[in-house]
Amino acid sequence: MGLALPPTRRPHHCRRRLTRCSPRRAPSRRLCLILVAACLAACSAEQQSGASQPGAMLAGFEYPEHVCGAAWRDEYARLHARIRAASRHAWQARQRGAPRDEAGRADAPSSAPSPSPSPAPSPSPAPASAPAPASEAAAPSASSPPPPSALPRRLAGSSPNEPPDPLEPPVRFFTYDWYGTCGGLGDYLIGLVSLFPVALLDRRALLIAQPCMHAAFRSPHIHTALSPDVPMGQPLVPGPAWDAEWGQQQGGEGGGEEGEGGVVWHAPGCERLESDLSAAVPDSSAVPCLNLVQQSFDIEQMQRYSHLANYRVRHNHGLLINTLLFDQGPWADALRRLGFKVAYGFGCILRFLFSPRAEVWQLVAGLEEQLWGEGVVRVGMHVRVPDRTVWHAGQGIPMEMGQAQLDQLLEAANATLQCAQAVEDFWYPPPLRVKWILLTNSLPLKQALKAKYPDKVVMTDFIPWHSDRATAEHIDPTTSPEEAEAAARGVHRFRETVAEWALMAACHSFVIPASGFSRTAALYALRPLDIFMPPPDECNPEAPTPIAALRGSWSGI
Repeated sequence: MGLALPPTRRPHHCRRRLTRCSPRRAPSRRLCLILVAACLAACSAEQQSGASQPGAMLAGFEYPEHVCGAAWRDEYARLHARIRAASRHAWQARQRGAPRDEAGRADAPSSAPSPSPSPAPSPSPAPASAPAPASEAAAPSASSPPPPSALPRRLAGSSPNEPPDPLEPPVRFFTYDWYGTCGGLGDYLIGLVSLFPVALLDRRALLIAQPCMHAAFRSPHIHTALSPDVPMGQPLVPGPAWDAEWGQQQGGEGGGEEGEGGVVWHAPGCERLESDLSAAVPDSSAVPCLNLVQQSFDIEQMQRYSHLANYRVRHNHGLLINTLLFDQGPWADALRRLGFKVAYGFGCILRFLFSPRAEVWQLVAGLEEQLWGEGVVRVGMHVRVPDRTVWHAGQGIPMEMGQAQLDQLLEAANATLQCAQAVEDFWYPPPLRVKWILLTNSLPLKQALKAKYPDKVVMTDFIPWHSDRATAEHIDPTTSPEEAEAAARGVHRFRETVAEWALMAACHSFVIPASGFSRTAALYALRPLDIFMPPPDECNPEAPTPIAALRGSWSGI
């Protein structure tokens, strides 16, 4: 049984779990004993690997194949490579004016040299966490049929085992459009992760239109540029003085080489994205700004548009994972055969698609010594207050508040603090040293809690900033210095937001509200038995919140 366990859970902590296994409840006791055995095995492996050595902050964010499986990951990696190669081939053929066959493909290139001013670079290697077999090192050409698959050929197919149609257009995209999306980082991630299994089963690659995201996350399995010769906007590299360096986008795996921090930008709205798709996808018929999924999973609507080469999802509320995995139809069967699990499915997809960039970790590197020391346990807490008490409307400027308002927020935060203390007392006895990582979107509350618990609570010095306020305007050489400065500042603040999210995701236990921000971080940690989202005054450290119950009034998972 694969479990993600903290390096600080030494054998004596595992034995404490054993004392909590009630002999009067046989099924629960059996599960408890399995967890204890897994805990002891993990402790032994971690002691041999030296998990608390310097640099441990960057560890633990890889894709854990023993927990998440390899079948669906490899299936999508093959699909991604095929569509990426086909999109490049189609764009190059379009530039040469080559005719297309009846299926919408460009004819095979002739032996004449291409008039393209720069040769296409070879596809970037797969990340170390997901090595591709030798037989898959070379991506298939656009004219070759797609590899066999056990997945449904199309949503409208009659059988989930029907092989893919070798004549179907090779370039098929889901476009996830963050522009105009109401919500912050958690809602962005929930919407995109919810879309992933749909893209996988409908044999599509993900294309994303959101600039700041690529400044904070590595996303090698999401298209950001359809071709090395088709710039999807301009890369912006924020510097110490908020300067911007311009250059032609030649990459396509997250906006530049690793460590450069390049950002791939799009113009707001649909026009620029539509032109990008039209330049790279032959005979594209994208649906403008299709609001595909809102509150529920509408398979009939998806079947209606499945014949299109690509179409857009503007926003969804994250109910796809629950619907797909709890459904009894062919989609759920296909996902189960590929190894998706209810407890780990969301977090595994999130780890496959995203990992924080080194630039993000540098923002919190000063906390590594106190949070990743020997015997330190990290309990993450999130105190979420209404936005109207945080910012001046429409300005993104933190509000000042009187002592009476602050006292009300402190009283509301006490329930979270008391629950964290109960979790600590129950699961993390001495000699373990517990640190509370506390996140809040209220600057006065943040300052008050830091003053009240100077040694216990660890917080950043960042000013709270909602992700939907990060500047996401199109940048080009005609942009004024003031606009470029504002855009770069938005990128920096978005990185700060992701840095706090990553700190939460690195915790061992979680006491969180029904906020997408902290729920996605807790699910990323792959610790389903250590998430507590209690109603007020109902914290029970022996009863973690079930994964299926991790939903709020705004969004699910």
